[in-house]
Amino acid sequence: MSLLLAASMCISAKVLLCSFDGGIAADHSDFGRVQPVVAEGFQLTPRGQGCPANPQGRALDAGFSSARPGRLAFEIPPDADLRQGTIELWFRPAWGSGHRSHHCLVHIKLEGGRWHGIWLGYHGTIGPQSEAFGANIMDGLDHPCYVWNARELRWEPGQWHHVAFTWTEHSEWLFIDGRLWAKVRLRAPLRIGRN
Repeated sequence: MSLLLAASMCISAKVLLCSFDGGIAADHSDFGRVQPVVAEGFQLTPRGQGCPANPQGRALDAGFSSARPGRLAFEIPPDADLRQGTIELWFRPAWGSGHRSHHCLVHIKLEGGRWHGIWLGYHGTIGPQSEAFGANIMDGLDHPCYVWNARELRWEPGQWHHVAFTWTEHSEWLFIDGRLWAKVRLRAPLRIGRN
């Protein structure tokens, strides 16, 4: 897998940007560490093999096709307000439609236990003509908020796709290749960033 990742969170208009076109460290960060806390199993593609947003650059290969996929972690300060935000990335899976594995692309951990967090990823084939690619927010109230649209992706191995997931306290929206893939609107606000 190769990806270009930019995460924007509501912290006094501060933005964490990780473009990974020149190295594993973030190119820019208005808060937290630019160097990753954990960096294992990742490689950079050669120059000229970047994502569609920067084809002359380099992309980050997470090694999902290997036995032990890579992991890259950055610190988010404890005072980060995650009640709204956006995760955006270019994604090039090595597999096509019908893949049965589970792949986590982004996981923002929240206080309160292992399952509390904001998650984006591929959940594999869940039916004869459906796959689950999406996001969920676990806010500690034992009611996960899933944004899925379980239909056939029709992806080819090695194809680039643009993924954007955005959320507020009451809504979640998932876009794939510029089209709305799934959305949800909630009556009770999510307790993200405050639990």
